[in-house]
Amino acid sequence: MIKRCSRRGITPEELIDKYEEQGGKCSICLSDIDLVDSAIDHNHDSGKFRGVLCKTCNRALGLFRDNPEILRRARKYLIENGNYANSEKD
Repeated sequence: MIKRCSRRGITPEELIDKYEEQGGKCSICLSDIDLVDSAIDHNHDSGKFRGVLCKTCNRALGLFRDNPEILRRARKYLIENGNYANSEKD
């Protein structure tokens, strides 16, 4: 964990604090995550540590190029064309 944190410019304590602040859940999909098998999300321009995500959500942000407008269009597309999330209860 020390090596993972040092690559992102944070301490293990900062990672643990954020993980606990998030309740052990991914900030995006809210699934339970294991700290050891999580993704340390960061802003690629500034390097700023943003949060702890599951690896799937972290990859998704990268695939959407961290672009909020692309994500808005993806959301609109799913709402207008159907999605399977409507069958799940929050």
